[in-house]
Amino acid sequence: MYTLNNLIDKACNDLLSAGFSEKTIFGAYWYIWYRLVKKHGKDAIFEESMCHEYCKDYFEKDIFSMDFSNLIQVQKRYLKAFSILIQCSRNMPLKKLNRHYHRDFILDDRSQRLLDEYIQKCMEDGNSETTINNKKMRICNFMIDIDFKNISKDSVVLYLKKRKAKQNLTTYAIDTRLIRRFLIFCYEKEELDKSILLSWPDKMPDIVNKEIPSAYSVEEISTLLKSAKVFEREDNHLRNYAILSLITYTGMRASDVTNLRPCDIDWRNNEIRIIQQKTKKEVVYPLLPQIGNPIIKYIQNERQDGEYLFLKENGHKLNQSIVTRIINNYFAQSPIKINGRHFGAHSLRHSIATIMVNNGISLFSVANTLGHSNIDCVKIYGKVDIAHLRKCVLEAPYHA
Repeated sequence: MYTLNNLIDKACNDLLSAGFSEKTIFGAYWYIWYRLVKKHGKDAIFEESMCHEYCKDYFEKDIFSMDFSNLIQVQKRYLKAFSILIQCSRNMPLKKLNRHYHRDFILDDRSQRLLDEYIQKCMEDGNSETTINNKKMRICNFMIDIDFKNISKDSVVLYLKKRKAKQNLTTYAIDTRLIRRFLIFCYEKEELDKSILLSWPDKMPDIVNKEIPSAYSVEEISTLLKSAKVFEREDNHLRNYAILSLITYTGMRASDVTNLRPCDIDWRNNEIRIIQQKTKKEVVYPLLPQIGNPIIKYIQNERQDGEYLFLKENGHKLNQSIVTRIINNYFAQSPIKINGRHFGAHSLRHSIATIMVNNGISLFSVANTLGHSNIDCVKIYGKVDIAHLRKCVLEAPYHA
């Protein structure tokens, strides 16, 4: 017999031993288990019926008896989390994760030193944390796949051939340009033979047919906001709805949402003023009632004390994956017909840009509003032809 508190600690340790990361454990499972603590208290003796009853009350159906393939994403997540908790209560071993080739691979000392020095240079150049992590992952994977300590002209040709066959044009171009900068850095450090650098393509074709971003109409986003209000009984609903409203009306990136602080909101002048994580540019958003009112409700009724505006239940800062999951869940549970379109936080950003462009707002103004560093970044939104968007009201286009 376990108390809820002891069982959750055991489950966390069991998952760690099985090869799960702390980020996965706390981001995917712990917060669901903690729902039982909030309902029954940490010293309550765990019973399997607690999981069944919670899901019946929360989803108004017995998801444990349903076909897994018929469950929506959020139901699958709860079922998986509670199933692991039940398995741990029965002292049954958890299935260990397979070794992750790239994640667990250890570079040789020279390769690791070059990677660290290049990343340090990127940090000194002012790259954002997100950009740094992206570069580090892509370059590290390249060094592993090509066996960097034994790199040769032949291995470069073979690597490029394989990547071009597997990746779409956009990803291939991005990776190739990024890795070439790293190779130039290594050559300048006299750590790479010139013949190898010359074997790497120095000119990539422009991505002229870049995929048109997914955008949603005013009516669809209004439906999204209305359907999101239905989940008032959901834990952290006020926080989640405030995040949805903020992204919907401003087009703010998920990275900026997670770094938003209470002091960034000027209630007196009705402004939100931030330095974007990606571009390091200052952006000022109007604090509309549709943004401010949900934030006020969240602060007054749900939020704990902390440095950042939007917090986890333990008071820690949210990460981007949680913001992405929040928006994805609202899309998944709404009656909107996705029809193969992308959906999520960035699609809301695409939508507000499309609305502005199709209302005759200049590309320069759109770039400034969304905090793009280059006007070319917003030209693609002109390709999205949604005629009825022209009828929207730019200042507050959605009414939930």
